[in-house]
This record gives sequence, C-alpha cells and structure tokens, in this order.
Amino acid sequence: MNFKELLNFLRLCWLRVKFKLVFLIILSFFSSVFELLGFGMIIPLITYTVSEGSQSNSFLEYFEIFLNYFSFPKSLEFLLLLTAIIFLLKNIAVFFVDTFTIWITSGVRLDIQKKIVHLYQKVDFTYFVSKKIGEHINILVRESERYQSSINNLIKGTISILSVIVFLITLSVVDIHIVAFIFFSFSIFFFIFLPIFRKTKEYSFKNASLYSDLNNQLIELVQSFAYLKGTNRLSDHTQIIVKISKNLVYIVRRLNIFSNLLTFIKEPIGILILVTIIYYKVILNGESLTEVVVIGLILYRLAQKTIDITVIPLTENQSSN
Repeated sequence: MNFKELLNFLRLCWLRVKFKLVFLIILSFFSSVFELLGFGMIIPLITYTVSEGSQSNSFLEYFEIFLNYFSFPKSLEFLLLLTAIIFLLKNIAVFFVDTFTIWITSGVRLDIQKKIVHLYQKVDFTYFVSKKIGEHINILVRESERYQSSINNLIKGTISILSVIVFLITLSVVDIHIVAFIFFSFSIFFFIFLPIFRKTKEYSFKNASLYSDLNNQLIELVQSFAYLKGTNRLSDHTQIIVKISKNLVYIVRRLNIFSNLLTFIKEPIGILILVTIIYYKVILNGESLTEVVVIGLILYRLAQKTIDITVIPLTENQSSN
C-alpha cells in the first residue's frame, strides 16, 4: 500500500467510524499514561523500601510533592495499593478500548452488508448475470469481513502510534539520546523487513483472487453436480478445486509466517533493549539501577508497540486489496 492508497483508505475509514475513533484515542491516551505511571512507581517502591531515600531523581521529587500535597503516607502498604490502582485503571481503559473496537468494527461490517444488499435491488440484470455466483457471495461475505479487518487494523495502528508518541515524549524528557538511538535502530529494522512487506502485498492479491475462484468452483460443484456427474466431468472439476485449495493454503501459510515472524521477535527485541540499556547505563556509566530499570521497561514497551505498528501493514495487505 503506497502513500496515496493509504490516504484514500484512511479517508474511507473515517467516513465509517468518524468521531468514535476520537473517543478510542482518548481512552488509549489514558491507558498509556497509566502504564507510564505504573512503571514510574517502581522508583519509590525500591527507594523507600531498600535505599531509604538516599537516591533522588525528577520522578521521585514530583512524587514526594504529590504525597505531601495530599498528606499521603510514605509507607510500603500505600505504595503497593497505589501501584495496584494505577495498573487497574490502565487495564480498565484497555478493556473499554477493546470492547468499543469490537462494537465499532462489527457495526461497520453490518452496515456494509446492508448497503450491498440494498444495492442489489438497483443493479442492472445484465451485470448481475455476467458475474458468477461465487463472486457475488465473495462480495457479500468475504469482502465485508476484509473491510471489517481493515477498520480493526486502522484502530490498532492508531492506538499503537499514540502509545509510541506518549512513550517517546516521556523518554525525550529523561534522555534525548535514547530517542535518537531508537529512531536509528528502528529505521534499520524497517529496511531489513521491507522485502517482507512487498512480498505480502503480492501474496494478498493472489489470496483474494484464489478465494473468489474457489467460491465459484464450489458453487458450480453444488449447482451442477448432476450435470458434472452425468458428463463424467466430476473428477476433473474436483481436481481443479483441489489445485486451487492447495495454492490458497500455500499463500495463506506464507502470509501467516511473515506476520508471525514479527510477532515472534517482538519480545526478544524488547528484552535485548532492556538488557542493553541496563548494561550501558548501570555497568558502564554507573547510573542508578532503579531509574534505569524504569527507562528500560518503557523502552521495552516502546519496542513492542513499534513492532505492532510494523505488523499492521502485513495484516492490512491481506485485508484491504
């Protein structure tokens, strides 16, 4: 999908979801903020229980101002309770985002199918008979599902991009050099996997074509079974179906392998980043382990969200042709 196609796709999706997407973005923003606060709670938890306040950093200073302003105790019990509440709020926000996403995408699919059915009432008869039954069924069922998947990919991509922006802004405040390193690393990562993106686009077109051909052949088998049997052509027809099915399985397997590859490397890359940042800042530079662990966790989540965005073109190529 090139830039022009992407803009057309975004414009088309916006006509379907409109301001529902804005509501999802707001919920996702709060989810990301709560996640950052939860990671940040590691600092006072370790500082107050292990180092007894001997270390100082910006987050800890602001956190102490917050405690003093509301006269909250600096006890371990309160810190654990506050951490649990923050992550609970984060997961509540995620739950509403996922639930609302399902509601939006299923509603879009229903609207598309209703409009297609109504359009069939106005379609020219000669056009209708010029198409095979399998093509009509493919439009009503398969293409509606693909459009629903496209909307779902758009929502997931928007949420992941928002999370990445929130995490990058936070890291830029802490250490701008880390942000520069991230851009450099993921630029290399993108170009390494660029051939996979191109290959999935090629496979996705074949996937759509094969699905349509398979539907046509299956419907013809059912409708013309007596004729095929009587003319001794049933064996040839079933061989065609088997051949199309094998080609379709081959394409689907390749598409899923490419998608699973990026999903598989998501966690190892995140762990590698976490270990690298701890080694560089703590062992080589002698910085505080507590603060570096928090930065490392944010980098870990940032890597996962970035790879989620990278996976979306793979799934989108399968659903938007």
